[in-house]
Amino acid sequence: MSYLFSSYIISTMSQLLSYVRKLNIFQTKDEDKHEYKNTLISTRIYFILMILILLGLILSLSVIPQMTTITINSPTYEQMKTFPLNVQCICSRLSIRYGTFLTLTTDFHQICSSDFITHRWIETIYSGRNSTHFYSGDFREIGSSQFQSLSSLCFLSRTNLEDNLNSFYDTSLINSQLIFENLLQTTIESSIEQLKMILPVSFKSQLNLMNKLIFGNQFLSGLKTILNIKYFHENQTSDFFINYLIYQNSTSCLNDYSIVIPSGFYNIQSADEQMNLLFEIPGFRSGCLPINSLLQSTLECFYNQTCINIILSYYSTSETFQSLNPLQSSIFTKEMTIQSMLNQMMIEELILNISYENYFHECAPISCSYSINRRNNFLMVLIQLISLLSGLKLILENLIPNFIRFIRKPKIQSSKPKISFSMQFIQLKSNAKTRLIELNLFPNENDPHNYSQRIGTRFYVFILLISLTSLTIYSSIVKELTHEIISNPTEFVYNELYQKYSTNLNCPFTENNQLISGYATNWVYEINEHQTYLHTLPMMYNQCDCGLSSKCTKSLNETKIGCYPLESFLQTTFQCFYNQQCIDSTKTFHALNYSTSRFNRNLTFESILQELMVENYSFELSYEKYFNQCLPSTCTYSYIGYRNIIDIITFLIGLYGGLMILSQWMTVFLLEIYKCRIQQIHPDTE
Repeated sequence: MSYLFSSYIISTMSQLLSYVRKLNIFQTKDEDKHEYKNTLISTRIYFILMILILLGLILSLSVIPQMTTITINSPTYEQMKTFPLNVQCICSRLSIRYGTFLTLTTDFHQICSSDFITHRWIETIYSGRNSTHFYSGDFREIGSSQFQSLSSLCFLSRTNLEDNLNSFYDTSLINSQLIFENLLQTTIESSIEQLKMILPVSFKSQLNLMNKLIFGNQFLSGLKTILNIKYFHENQTSDFFINYLIYQNSTSCLNDYSIVIPSGFYNIQSADEQMNLLFEIPGFRSGCLPINSLLQSTLECFYNQTCINIILSYYSTSETFQSLNPLQSSIFTKEMTIQSMLNQMMIEELILNISYENYFHECAPISCSYSINRRNNFLMVLIQLISLLSGLKLILENLIPNFIRFIRKPKIQSSKPKISFSMQFIQLKSNAKTRLIELNLFPNENDPHNYSQRIGTRFYVFILLISLTSLTIYSSIVKELTHEIISNPTEFVYNELYQKYSTNLNCPFTENNQLISGYATNWVYEINEHQTYLHTLPMMYNQCDCGLSSKCTKSLNETKIGCYPLESFLQTTFQCFYNQQCIDSTKTFHALNYSTSRFNRNLTFESILQELMVENYSFELSYEKYFNQCLPSTCTYSYIGYRNIIDIITFLIGLYGGLMILSQWMTVFLLEIYKCRIQQIHPDTE
């Protein structure tokens, strides 16, 4: 059995080898042995080259990664999750409000949510009409006002932050392309860090301005922490004296409202010079004004339950209060002053929450494109081989036989006469004409004349030429979208690209307090008719009562005076300051230059202040510095252009095989119709 199988294999191999040796795909009817040898060699070279080229193409198409650009129109968020990092998505909206996809949650210091800023605590430590009976450093005199101020500061911090966050939410992120989640997170965090730096500075500036206004207008506290008023009555003569309080360090509030002394509980039975401090509240201060001394105080006592209980023991109350939690995590230490805490707006933490999905939906990408390097699968390799096979077959079938004939020309006998070049050209022309006339791509042995086959051949060639010409013109005229990537571009290269492809170039934000002025411009002290106590009366300016309005003023030369220095100054114009005689006739101080100002000289200072006193905004933009900071790693641009000659040839070769088969089928079909028509007209004709 094995012998028979071996014999069968050997016989089959022998037949196969014999078939391969005799195989000749270029054989013609010409019986010339030299030509037969040429066609036999051409066949072998043809198959060897075809096999080698196909192997090379298979290796190239299957092993070497190919750059492929994939475009998805109107992608969903779920699709976006699967895209690679080099994806580029074009947004349908140029600007997107921050508030549509992010929120900021704020955690304030625990004092701003504790009982110590509530009405219950403030009322508990309020001494009522007895407040002014205590020593100026006594907590019972100033403590309630201080915690009212602390409550207001917490409220101002919250509202200030909310206002700024609302403004931030209304700010738009401007970008024509979708930003990746990590980059978006980094971009937003950078903006938040800037916001964190700006907010405390702005808030601190407001507090400083408020303190300067209070001191500049010499506002006085009704708690008698600034002035000491004494009344004398002797020998039917009475008078009263007002002087600034002298604190323990021999300084007064005349020149500085920031003077402080330790706050606590003093022996109220002693004389002023012999005050005894019964209990000092750790870290807490008293001084000229409640808010000034509060800002220099710490909250260390209020982290200690024992300290709080001692404070409450000096009041007739049954209320209880829980101390601040010393174990709660905080960026502020117990020993930090309230001023230092307010410099950070009492903010413990800003928690950023970004919804990338909301951002994606706001962007609403029109399309997303990305490029990938990947090996072709078996089906793709097979399709590309089939598309190239017909063109490759055409080239080899026409090139190899002619090349072999050229290098294996038969030897010409010397006895034959030489033919001139003109005769050779005439013979070549005649032979070409004869071959064209007799050209038959559809031979039929049953038809010796091959008349209809020659007509079909001409029709086939005509269709093929028309199709190839049309495809050549089409591929030359039609423009296609091309993506280009420039690595590490310079600024010069970027500017050139921007001029050409700017649209698609991509290189991968006190009146209610009735404060008294120390200058006695709004209220004056007056003794009652019984000469037993002092009381105050409002000043009048042009029938305007300072008790009803703080804006009462009257003219004095070129300026105005009124209830408060600031209010009267706001209603004053700068006319005098532009006049040298009005300012200083000795020219020690020079008048303002009106020619350099955009503000009318008749405008009040308040009107100018509403425009922040800004004469002109100017900015300098250095695009070179911006570009150097950006340092783009790559620049990608797209343009629509004509194909080059290599692309056109490749395109035509790929289509030639299918076009040739289609033309053959069409020609054969038309020939069959033609034959049927002939037979119907001449039934006896075969």
